[in-house]
Amino acid sequence: MNSEFSDFRSFYINHVKPRCNYPPETEPYKTKLANGLAITVRREHPDDYAAVENLTRRAFFNAEKLARDGIPCDEHLLVRKLRAAPEFIPELDLVAECELLGQRHIVGNVMFTAAYVKTPSGEFIPALVFGPLSVLPEYQRMGIGKALLSRAEEIARSAGWGAIFLYGHPWYYPRLGYKEAKEFAVTTHDGKNFPAFMAKELVLGYLSAAAGGKYYYSPVYELDMGEAREFDGAFPPVVDGPQARPLHPSHLPYIHRLMNLPEILEVMHERQTDLPVWSSAYQNWTNRGERAFAIYSGEQPAGWLRLGGFDGDAGTINVLVIDPRYARRGLGRFAVGFAEGVFRERGLRRIEIYAAEDNIPARALYESCGFRIAGRGECTTGDGTACMGITFEKVI
Repeated sequence: MNSEFSDFRSFYINHVKPRCNYPPETEPYKTKLANGLAITVRREHPDDYAAVENLTRRAFFNAEKLARDGIPCDEHLLVRKLRAAPEFIPELDLVAECELLGQRHIVGNVMFTAAYVKTPSGEFIPALVFGPLSVLPEYQRMGIGKALLSRAEEIARSAGWGAIFLYGHPWYYPRLGYKEAKEFAVTTHDGKNFPAFMAKELVLGYLSAAAGGKYYYSPVYELDMGEAREFDGAFPPVVDGPQARPLHPSHLPYIHRLMNLPEILEVMHERQTDLPVWSSAYQNWTNRGERAFAIYSGEQPAGWLRLGGFDGDAGTINVLVIDPRYARRGLGRFAVGFAEGVFRERGLRRIEIYAAEDNIPARALYESCGFRIAGRGECTTGDGTACMGITFEKVI
């Protein structure tokens, strides 16, 4: 495929690229997600390179690949190599960033390169291919990938591009208007079709001229494993297991999403909350001297923990919530054990924790961790429910 693409590369540089009329980025594109988070979509700048490579590595973390190949992924190397490829399109290299408590965070990125379909008659039909599309694990399932693609498609259409190809999840991209490439009578370069090979027309009917053709993409996507290992060696080591990381303002959108899950609201008797509530709460915890942590499974956020009582004679576990997707994986026990270690370091030898009497999973967890019931009493929960509450304690 390399020799085939070499011919197109010259065609692209001499005939396609000069005709592309990208709009100037006079002002970054701003939008608000369904959860209320405001994001800015703009072109990637050189100062963003390290952050984008790191977020790509985290977004594509793969425990099986880590165990098999010794590296969590190779997409971060692809990001580095794409920028140097002649067919890379910097005008479609976009990042999504947000601001939380005065701090800006790059949370997503998408990159595009020029590709083509070669018709049976030998004609080049130029098209785009995107990838990687990366979103930080804490910000996934919020619509950031969709926002990046929507903005990129808008720019590409205005610049004169007619279609986009990709290899991706067939359960996700059809929601964004992508179809199996076989619907356009296009195959891979080796004549295959499968659900993950998809395309989307930016100009209706554009791919009709490509019918019967074969799709080719840049050879830069074909990575060497040895080079990938060497490149990954410059990044911090990764941990494939449970971890507790100090809670940062950048975690708040994830905490907001987690605490608004119907199953969490039900078991904790809480009401739905808006994102700004969590920004205010974060500042209140900090002012009170509480310590909060995000619980992780590998690179995936899987819950959170908030501790207090550091100025008294007993530490308190004020909040311990595990994401339902990670239930029954030992993360609750890990979080309790981690909390015990934090309190020991501060010289505290007793822990208290409260749970509603009907919160059966919480009660089972605390009892399995050696807590005993120290008292019961009536209480009113966040959603106004009157119920019995249980105070557990443990001497450590």
